[in-house]
Amino acid sequence: MKNTLCFLLLAGIHFVQAQDILHLKFSPEFKNAALNTDSLYLTSKGDSIRISSFRMYISSIEVIYKNGTTFKEKNSYHLLDIDDISSFDLELPASINNVQKIVFSIGVDSLASVSGALGGDLDPGKGMYWAWQSGYVNLKIEGTSPSCKTHKSEFGFHIGGYMHPFYALRTITLPVANTKEIEINIDLARFFENIDLSKSNSIMIPSKEAMKIADSCAKIFSVK
Repeated sequence: MKNTLCFLLLAGIHFVQAQDILHLKFSPEFKNAALNTDSLYLTSKGDSIRISSFRMYISSIEVIYKNGTTFKEKNSYHLLDIDDISSFDLELPASINNVQKIVFSIGVDSLASVSGALGGDLDPGKGMYWAWQSGYVNLKIEGTSPSCKTHKSEFGFHIGGYMHPFYALRTITLPVANTKEIEINIDLARFFENIDLSKSNSIMIPSKEAMKIADSCAKIFSVK
């Protein structure tokens, strides 16, 4: 009887823990098709492109509930990398009940940018850190297009910066349904909507042009 009671208690604890995991799934795509580095895509400007690299920092994740309470993830920095599709699936130790909104930032905040070499997804060895003067690359998209009059027809957009006037961090708020898993589309077709690759195909430092693209990045997210 005692063993049975212990088993039931342990099972109950496991059940509660299982209910306290909120799955946040990001889905990279191009015009409703899953993003594939081997595929050829056509932008709204008429440029044919291949995307060879897509990496993005998601940080400061916050879950807002219908009763006004919130969950804020600690040390919230996640590097999403198309070469590691598992990186797009996140688990939060948060309630799945009565979720109203999900809030997150694109990029790395100024505090982490000036904190020196950090580990985990913020490890400079991951290739997303410029230098202490510029901080982290918030978003990196690279590829090729015959529209680019560059070496090997390459394009590259490295969007970042943490100092005024080139502060590239952007915060996104999305309404969501009450669900155990929140799936968020990242539509890179929208990223290229206002980019003419024959005229603009390389951004590698914080700049006015980078800030314009950072502003437009809010449009690439939507909840399924």
